[in-house]
Amino acid sequence: MTVEELANLCRTSPNTVHWWIAQGTAPLSQKIGRRRLFPVEEVERWLAAQPSDSGVRA
Repeated sequence: MTVEELANLCRTSPNTVHWWIAQGTAPLSQKIGRRRLFPVEEVERWLAAQPSDSGVRA
């Protein structure tokens, strides 16, 4: 999954995903060439671990 795909999934901007990466709070990823890729399994694990403000998942 690319930065853009993760941003779309989380309904945020790619800049926010880059900020998460810089802060160390993004899902585990790997840089291949000039692209950063997130394994789908890691994204799913990361999403499941995120606190929910409303108790409802979209």
